[in-house]
Amino acid sequence: MLTVEAVLEVPAETDFVLWPTSGIRELTYMRLHGAMTDVEVGSAIRALMEWTYDVYADREASIDRYLETGLAPPSRQDEVRETEGGLRFADPQQGVTIDVGCCAGLDDRESVYNFLDGAPNWSAGHDPSPSGYRADGLVRIVQDETDEASESLVCTEAELRRELVSVETDLVAFVDLVAQWATRHAPAVGEALAAEIARALEIGRYDGRIPQDM
Repeated sequence: MLTVEAVLEVPAETDFVLWPTSGIRELTYMRLHGAMTDVEVGSAIRALMEWTYDVYADREASIDRYLETGLAPPSRQDEVRETEGGLRFADPQQGVTIDVGCCAGLDDRESVYNFLDGAPNWSAGHDPSPSGYRADGLVRIVQDETDEASESLVCTEAELRRELVSVETDLVAFVDLVAQWATRHAPAVGEALAAEIARALEIGRYDGRIPQDM
């Protein structure tokens, strides 16, 4: 049975002390969903700041100042925040997991939607790049499109559509957690923080791309 998760690339947090995080010691991928703990949400927020705007942020500042600086850098206000990570595909029954590609982002999920709209294939990141294509009436998802022997799984288009609905639901729930986190840790910038993360994750962009009766 296919599962698809939205995951965020989270760097090591050993020197970060402005707010509680998970204490991650090496780069990892964290699933975004509606049942994350307070420290997991803190790790995700810190990662979203780190990838794009941390060059402008003062690590010795208060939480509010750090976030205000990150949310409104003077020379990059119109730049889209990076969301390093992507979609992780798995079939627990087969024991197969297709991890995200190098330098991929959650915005790359658009290519999967385009595939379901008729594109011949999709890929995300660079080599080794996970990709998907149609074969014998099914969808085949492979870990490395350049290696015929790389790990792969198969699913139906209906399964893939169903899981994308779940991904979008998880991302909306995560943004709700961001808003709740901000009321506890940074109420002065809470509304702006939740709105910016929703924008970065492209919440609502794919509404209507999948039939509601799936």
